[in-house]
Amino acid sequence: MGMSGYFLAVTPAQLEAVMTDSETFMAVIDSEDEKPLDIDKAWHGIHFLLTGEAWSNKGPVLGGTEIAGIDLGSGAARYLSPEQVDKMADELSQLSPEKLSQRFDTKEFGIEGIYPDIWEYDGELEWLLHWYRQLQSYYANASEAGKAMLLWIM
Repeated sequence: MGMSGYFLAVTPAQLEAVMTDSETFMAVIDSEDEKPLDIDKAWHGIHFLLTGEAWSNKGPVLGGTEIAGIDLGSGAARYLSPEQVDKMADELSQLSPEKLSQRFDTKEFGIEGIYPDIWEYDGELEWLLHWYRQLQSYYANASEAGKAMLLWIM
């Protein structure tokens, strides 16, 4: 078992509610109404491919604003406003998986300590690109619906 990256598109009203109460946050992410997107352990590799940085609070994976008091064991949960979701969806739509794959360098991933440290195996790039496509689609749908985004690693 390891750390997975999660994303949940929420309405602005839901975002406002979870910002003030950790119990509400848990109720929203555990709701049967909409399941979070779980990109498995690919979150760190995708973040690195998108930002060129191992640890930064930029981009659609580790970006956003921390939600005070909400830590699910691997750092604070974060959020992006609907406007930020629009921006991220636009940026993701302009970066094809093929272009993203040109940034993949197993040696650099190892040097930077990109989780989960499996990058020398065949098929890992395809695994990252599979989850990248899922992330692109999820952000596009959230943007179209005018939603905000909750992000967390657990």
